[in-house]
Order: sequence, then structure tokens, then C-alpha cells
Amino acid sequence: MARWTACAASTGCGSLRRWATGLSPRPTLLSPRTTTPCAWFALAALSLASKTLIDPSNPSLGTLTLRVGMHSGGAVTSMLGAGERSRTSGTKKRFCLMGDAISVAGKLEAQCAEGWVQVSPRVAAVLGGQP
Repeated sequence: MARWTACAASTGCGSLRRWATGLSPRPTLLSPRTTTPCAWFALAALSLASKTLIDPSNPSLGTLTLRVGMHSGGAVTSMLGAGERSRTSGTKKRFCLMGDAISVAGKLEAQCAEGWVQVSPRVAAVLGGQP
């Protein structure tokens, strides 16, 4: 397991997806340099989702909607699973991000309105009016 400092985001669109930027192997002070890329990526994801049809053959279903939660803090990474996909168990190793930044981002996303980015006070202070 590796320990990191990260700016993490969680998006909801049927299935949950998470990403992290500014991974640093040592504790770092939050800065726009590590937090801003995550915010820009979140805004780009929202923009693209709003232009992507759920079913191109049936435009009346509308477009994808996302919710995004962002937080910055500690995280750990690890490969989890039993190894290569087996015929019996169907499992394979997966790269996983875990920790404070990931958990809080997920909770913020769960409470967020569709089409919005909800950030923690820590991230809001760092962004200070950016994106």
C-alpha cells in the first residue's frame, strides 16, 4: 500500500466513478496547483455529459446527468483482488484508491444536485473563486 495526499472527486451517473489528481507521496499543503486540475476535470465531465445522449436512437430520453463531490486529503492506493481473472471466481486485481479524500468526496457527491459540483470547505478555500 502507498500513502498519498490527493484531491479526489466522485461522480454519480448510475454507477459511481472516482478519480484523483495531484497525488503526492508525502503530505503537502493544499494549493491551486494540485486542486485546480481536479476542478477543471469535473467541469469538463459535467459539460460532456450534458451533451451526451442516453440513447442516440431515442433522443427523447435526454442526456446524461452527473453529480460531482470534491475533497482533498489523505488517500492510500493498493492492488486488491485474487490475481488474474479466473474461470471459477471471476475476480481480478483492481487498482483502488481509499481514504479520507475519497470517502468525503463520495459523501459530497451523494448529497449534490445533478449537474453540479459540490466541494468541501477545504477545497473551496484553495480554489478561492477559480473555475
